[in-house]
Amino acid sequence: MSYLCRSNESQHHLGITLAGMLTLTAVAATLTVAAVVVTPRFSNAQSVDSGLIAAKHETNNQFIHGLAELIGRSVEVLAIHDRDNSPYLEMVIWLEDHQVPGKPSIDEVAVISHSQILGTIVLYRMGLDENSSIPVVLKRADLKSVNFCNQWRANPRSVPTVLATGISDMRVERTGSPYNGAQRLRITLTWAEDSSDGSDKASVLVDAAMFHSEARE
Repeated sequence: MSYLCRSNESQHHLGITLAGMLTLTAVAATLTVAAVVVTPRFSNAQSVDSGLIAAKHETNNQFIHGLAELIGRSVEVLAIHDRDNSPYLEMVIWLEDHQVPGKPSIDEVAVISHSQILGTIVLYRMGLDENSSIPVVLKRADLKSVNFCNQWRANPRSVPTVLATGISDMRVERTGSPYNGAQRLRITLTWAEDSSDGSDKASVLVDAAMFHSEARE
């Protein structure tokens, strides 16, 4: 299945899909954890980082802010898988904690995946399993495996939603030291030169819950 089909240019203006923006808005709205997102527009002299970049196009600013808010509102960023020798940069995020308190289950976790080859950012979540009503708890050690995201994307239950196209690069960098289980992340997106309005770049900072204690495994 191709996730790059386009009916017309206006529906995918600047590489942001309508379904992607609706998904970001809808999912973030259901999460109750407050997100602390620092953008170039709202940074000041007291900001911990002065190297933030505002996109030239407002739609791109709205998208990266929505992506950061989704990450910041999540219960926890369970893993960040850098590219290394893979075309993917991927984040495993725990969206909500309702089924088995304190433990991530398969229906509460999502993978945010950027492909350098396709230039897409895709959100993968598991679809409803009508044959089982028992929550499947995931082991934190498994989430850190380099093969976890490959298996997640290939799972027949995995439902992809394309959030954006035309993204040539995505970077997630840890800035500063973890504090009280939180880690400040810098998220940087680069839009390709062949996108509808040319190249663009933006970055934001977000305080995300990331637990570093192995005791939580």
